[in-house]
Amino acid sequence: MKKLSMPALRKKKFSTGSASATISKAGRSTGLGAKWQKSLAPVQQRWQALSTRDQWALILLGLFLLALLGGYGGYEINRAAKDQQQAYQDAVSDYFWLRGQAANINSNVNAEEANQSLDVTVNQLLGQSGIANAQVLAVGEGVQLSFTHDNQAVVSNALDALVQQGLTLSRLNIQQNPADRMIQVQVTASR
Repeated sequence: MKKLSMPALRKKKFSTGSASATISKAGRSTGLGAKWQKSLAPVQQRWQALSTRDQWALILLGLFLLALLGGYGGYEINRAAKDQQQAYQDAVSDYFWLRGQAANINSNVNAEEANQSLDVTVNQLLGQSGIANAQVLAVGEGVQLSFTHDNQAVVSNALDALVQQGLTLSRLNIQQNPADRMIQVQVTASR
């Protein structure tokens, strides 16, 4: 039994009796499908010319390459997803760190507080930290301060309050009097 090609079938099916109509209907049928058939014909001929063993070897090789490419693609997608997840975790961590730092940001500072002298600022900070009778003396660009207290935690919090306000501490001297256990602090603070 003779096989008819697609263009021949369409030519017979759509022929109306006139020669121009037959050519135009056949011309439409030689579109993309016919071009694929023409370009794949040599490949099909070479495939059929191969032995069965070679055909199976090529099929297995193709499946192996397909699995290899699919596995690598899956690996890349997984790696990209992990990278995105890590970036998200970093962003969330940064967000909560910033929220935790909100207490350190004093947004209610007005112009008077910003322009007051350093010795007044240091004296106020020490008073807020629980240090009474501190000696604060303006020296050049900074201040020298000296105070005593019996609780090491209060002393540490007072020094921490100075650092949180952006002051740089230098020449820090901390000593404890063995007789009365009072902690004596001498430090220079500057902006």
